Parts: sequence; C-alpha cells; structure tokens
Amino acid sequence: MQTPEAFDVSTDDAPPPAAGSLQPSTPPAVTWRLLVVDDEPNLLDLARLIFAEAQVATVEEPQRAIAEVEQATFDVALVDVSMPEMDGWELMERLRDLDPALPVIIMSGYVDPERVREHQPAAVVAKPYEARALADTVARVIAEHPRP
Repeated sequence: MQTPEAFDVSTDDAPPPAAGSLQPSTPPAVTWRLLVVDDEPNLLDLARLIFAEAQVATVEEPQRAIAEVEQATFDVALVDVSMPEMDGWELMERLRDLDPALPVIIMSGYVDPERVREHQPAAVVAKPYEARALADTVARVIAEHPRP
C-alpha cells in the first residue's frame, strides 16, 4: 500500500464548478455511501451539503460510527482525528477490524506524518478544507477502492 501524501488535497486542471456547485469534478456513477465522523456538528452539516447527491451517515461519536459499520456497508469513511472519546487513528483501526476493505480518509487541522505512515489511511485532508478539494479527494479514493 502506498503512503498517502500528508496534505494532498490537490485537484486536477478541471474547470471550476458552476456557481453554488459543491459536487466533485467527476460525479459518482452510482450513489456513494459515505460515513462522516466528526465531533463538530457544523462540519457534519457541511459534509451533508457537499455530498447532497450521496447517501451520507453523519455521527459525532466514534462508538456510533462503529455501530454504523456493523450495520451497513460504506464506500468510504471520513474520520476526524481529534475527538474526545476516541481519536481518529484508533477509530480507523476499529473500523478496519470490522471492514478491512473500507477506505478511511483522515481529516485534521494537524496530522503527524509518522501517524500517517503507521496507520496508512486512504487519504489525508487538512482542515480547514475547501469543499471542492474534499469532494475530489473522496471521488479519487472511491475510484481507487471500488466496493461491490
């Protein structure tokens, strides 16, 4: 598995989205199933807006994220690193125990490159992030890790 770039949220040279559009530059061929875990409700609201065309489960508590993965299959999980009850790195490992093929994107204001090498997330997105960059990163990760 390749080590993701610590703050690689670059996009290709696609034209800018239409005014008000937050969709990725490559729209999903099928409906995406996303799990977003963040203890900041406003960022969960933003994720629902960015991925309005997808099936999005948003949770504030890591234990609820674990319960979601026990009950459903997701194309990707977006996980915040800094959460009070369990950090994102531990949650990522717990989710992988339940679903080894689930790609996890780590989101954080600061990411230790050593932790990235150790845990090997599918991608890392630096906060604050731009909606388009997040959407394009999710599209790339889903394309690289197709699920049935």
